[in-house]
Formats: sequence, structure tokens, C-alpha cells
Amino acid sequence: RGLGMGDVKLAGSTALFAGFRGTLGILLWGLLAAAAAGVCMELAPDRKRKPEIPLAPFFLAGFLLERILAKSFSGRP
Repeated sequence: RGLGMGDVKLAGSTALFAGFRGTLGILLWGLLAAAAAGVCMELAPDRKRKPEIPLAPFFLAGFLLERILAKSFSGRP
């Protein structure tokens, strides 16, 4: 069904904070984590869960991972 407005607002606010390159990293890490969670949910024997998963926690995880990697590789805050 697509992104909810909360996901869009969160992606926009992190994009303002992280800049263009940081936003690409946030989206990459967040969507990879969401895809991995989706695959795990599909492979799980209990399929009584709803098929939608919120992307906001994965965007936040991507944001944190991008900030940690940006600091460790560039030496900048």
C-alpha cells in the first residue's frame, strides 16, 4: 500500500538533518533492514501476522547506522 504519512515525515526530517548523501545511506540501510525483516516474516511458520510492517523503526535504525558509520569513516561529527 505504500508509505504512511508518518514514514514520509520521518524520512523528510532525517533528510533535513543528514543531507543528500546521508539520506541515501539512511534509505539504503533502512530498506535493507525492512526487506530482511519481511523475508524473515515470510519464512516464519506462524503466518497469522498482518502483512504490513511499519517502516519508521527501520528508517530510525538506518539513521543511527548511517550516523555511526559516517563518524567512524570520515572522522567528522
